[in-house]
Amino acid sequence: MKINRIKSLVMAWAAVGIVLLSVSPARSDLIYSTFGPSQSFSSMQFAVGTFSGTTYLQAVSFTPSFDATLDSIDFAAQYRGNPEADHRLFVYLTSDSSGFPGSPLETFTFSSIESNPAAIYTAVSVNHGLLAGNTQYWIVLESAEGELFGWNADDVAGSVANKPGSGSWTVNATANLPAFDVNGSPFPPSTPVPEPATLLLLGSGLMGLLRCGRRRFQK
Repeated sequence: MKINRIKSLVMAWAAVGIVLLSVSPARSDLIYSTFGPSQSFSSMQFAVGTFSGTTYLQAVSFTPSFDATLDSIDFAAQYRGNPEADHRLFVYLTSDSSGFPGSPLETFTFSSIESNPAAIYTAVSVNHGLLAGNTQYWIVLESAEGELFGWNADDVAGSVANKPGSGSWTVNATANLPAFDVNGSPFPPSTPVPEPATLLLLGSGLMGLLRCGRRRFQK
């Protein structure tokens, strides 16, 4: 009898544990994307790095429609430079400064961008900074000195900024946008609501605990 009571108690606690684990944490939502279906992109590329004797930085803006903390940034790129170089690429999330890239908010470094084929790379946020809704931000790509990368584009038209060498930023308002997306968690996070089946399981677990407690008390 004592073994049966122990089994019942363990099963009841297991049911409660399953309920607690089944309540999902805050999910990561798509904040902004220029990718096509299933993160597709075109073979057209923006030069990031040293091209025809000039070093270029490329940037594209985005505006979240809701407040969110940054989780990750995906972008499509390909290494186009010397195979023996170290393939270092810097990705910056920046604020906006009068319609141009402003101060860096977070920096990501990549050293494994492949030559072939073009692929999607993910910058995972460590800071998880707050992105305010209806506020413009920029994604900027910069290569290490002497390197060359291609930032793949998509068929979506919009404003792209580039900066040659030590010059100033200029904006092309009719260019195809570089392929990227931004993912984040809504802020403030919503409180998960258990589904009816989850509530039923919780009730069963609590009832089991009560029965075990009552039998123990009666004994």
